[in-house]
Amino acid sequence: MRSFFCLFLFFILFIACGNQQTQPYPDADLNDETAIADEGGEKDESDIRDEKDDELLGDDLSDQPDQTDNEQSDDILIDDQPDQFDDILPDMDTAPADCQINTDCPFGSRCDTTTSPHECLPMSTCKSDVDCATYEKCAIVDNWKQCQMTIASKQCDSEGNCDFGEVCETIYGLYDICRSVNECATADECLEGELCESNGQYLECVTVCQIDTDCPFGYRCSPASPHNLCLYANECVRDSDCESFNTCEPFGNWMKCTINATGKFCSDDDGCDPSEYCDLLIGPVGGCKSRDQCHVDADCGDINLVCASNGVYYECVTDEPKDCFVDQQCPNGWACSPDNVCVPPYAGVCPEVEGVWAALVSANILIPQGTIYEFVPENGCTGKILPQDQQIEAGTFSQTVPGQYDLTMALFLSCTGQLTMATIMELTCPSGNATLVKTN
Repeated sequence: MRSFFCLFLFFILFIACGNQQTQPYPDADLNDETAIADEGGEKDESDIRDEKDDELLGDDLSDQPDQTDNEQSDDILIDDQPDQFDDILPDMDTAPADCQINTDCPFGSRCDTTTSPHECLPMSTCKSDVDCATYEKCAIVDNWKQCQMTIASKQCDSEGNCDFGEVCETIYGLYDICRSVNECATADECLEGELCESNGQYLECVTVCQIDTDCPFGYRCSPASPHNLCLYANECVRDSDCESFNTCEPFGNWMKCTINATGKFCSDDDGCDPSEYCDLLIGPVGGCKSRDQCHVDADCGDINLVCASNGVYYECVTDEPKDCFVDQQCPNGWACSPDNVCVPPYAGVCPEVEGVWAALVSANILIPQGTIYEFVPENGCTGKILPQDQQIEAGTFSQTVPGQYDLTMALFLSCTGQLTMATIMELTCPSGNATLVKTN
């Protein structure tokens, strides 16, 4: 009997040890489906997928706050979603993932059908007339706005002679004309979700909203009449605005100084990334902070500055006007240079006269005021004169000495031209004189 009892006890212990060995392996990676399957685990594929989804979504989705009003969204710190703001680019508008025609894109951009999938690319080179050169107007072209030559501007003595949103500007020191600073005339010239509204001085595109996330990053939804408006909200611009071991981080829909719990310690800049510096305000040991000077254009605090990357970090730089992004935005036969400037195929042949000229003032009926000409050099500083965007010859020019030319206008009118400034040519003709101004 004693032997039988010992055998029975040994059998129970053997079974218990065997069950312990067949439990799921505590050291195995639960994401490694192959390892579990090879060892005879009991999890099926759906269970494994569910565990992966739980890891990606978090332990409890019900803990996420419900943004239903402005006050709630103001208090949300998105610590659980740090990657949401990692790739923020200044003032980039969300565009469709694919497009077929230009109007599939937000206003101000075109559909690039040379890529797969097609993508929307920015095309507007101006917002208002004052973004353009003298005697150019910011006009709608297709689905964007760009500067175009025009002489049809109203003359003025003061702003009182101009319409709402216009300023009286002196042209070449000769006389004054009205130029518009209005960014829009209707909401059709604005992005989706924007309205064309007066700010008391001129018309601009403003974003209307219900909650903060209706606004671009860096802005909050502020109560206003007749509708809420997005107002600049960043409470800090750069890490240096914050105390030691605090950094300027995304907080809801804008930036705010918060404790940098995951930051790196350092004793000098060599201990930080190239885009960072070492903040040693508290002594020999400090924390790495970002060199970024801005996140959106409004951080720069100057309408003439924009937020742009220098390849290492974001900084405020002068907003250089651009003539073009692609060749199609340039006059016939011209090309868009890497500097975003339209250049003719003859660029550099005769720099002082080549390019586009406009008749600013004319007492000659054969040179109508406002007419635009292109001077095309063919052999040094000798060449032909073409009306704007036409290949029909309207005359010829030939340099006699630097700064002085013999011209034939309207095919038979003989004139002499004298450059009084780099951009002004005084024409002396038998039947009336004229003044040409260079526009490019």
